[in-house]
Amino acid sequence: MSPKLREVVLGPIGKLVRLLIASQFWLSRSFDRLLPSRFRIDGSKSFIEEVAWSHVRPGMWIYDIGGGKHPLVDRAKKDALGLRVTGLDVDAGELAQAPAGCYDDVCCCDIAEYRGRGNADLVICQATLEHVHDNSKAVAAIASVVRPGGTVAIFAPSRHAAYARLNVLLPQKVTRKILDFVHPSTKGSHAFRAYYDRCSIRELSALGHQNGLEVVSIHRYYLSGYFGTFFPAYVIWRLWFLLNYVMDRERAAETFTIIFRKALKIGCQEVSPANRCVGEQVVASSA
Repeated sequence: MSPKLREVVLGPIGKLVRLLIASQFWLSRSFDRLLPSRFRIDGSKSFIEEVAWSHVRPGMWIYDIGGGKHPLVDRAKKDALGLRVTGLDVDAGELAQAPAGCYDDVCCCDIAEYRGRGNADLVICQATLEHVHDNSKAVAAIASVVRPGGTVAIFAPSRHAAYARLNVLLPQKVTRKILDFVHPSTKGSHAFRAYYDRCSIRELSALGHQNGLEVVSIHRYYLSGYFGTFFPAYVIWRLWFLLNYVMDRERAAETFTIIFRKALKIGCQEVSPANRCVGEQVVASSA
């Protein structure tokens, strides 16, 4: 079949399929309006637009771990606030595709094998740890990057979420297509396999504690668009979620953010005030 004939034959079918799927998303969003507002917060959007930025202060040295071609801080904000941003990513191609001027320094490396110099005021790690084989090493590496008194902001999907369990069971090619469709704005960014090693609030909090990171706040999010392409499946998932929420709120979270602060006192040694984080701030824990 020629490309032109394929377009003539399949074009209308493709449009019909897209309309059908769009209607399923609309029905899913409409159903969610019946639920309390705390169940309708987009975790990734909240982290990018609110939570992470609430910890940014002028003059900070920020490490963006796993940001790749989508760094948190754009060049205009970086220059306006006098920030220095270092990008760490396992994929050199991802770092190369970042907008010009967003990173002052880059390092192509596996975060699980990296050891820092304790010079970051703020470490951002968004939707990265689920792709790491061994998060005990990754959290130790993150702790080595941040200075005493510095802040670490981690956003991650929960390994207990239904979609996470499906991602582990389904072939990577299938999950990539699903995620590209559900999240078209980040299409092409789902090529990395997900392992979800210790990706839960309790486990990452414990790993942070083991590496001198104190939990400042935890933000739980209960929204996912993974099943939105088929409204009956979405309803079933929401009912299953509500049951889990009643039993254990932390395990019911689809995604979450943990804000850590590196201890100012290591053992019996008091850290010099000169090494403290610029502009410390504590964000109240959300339900």
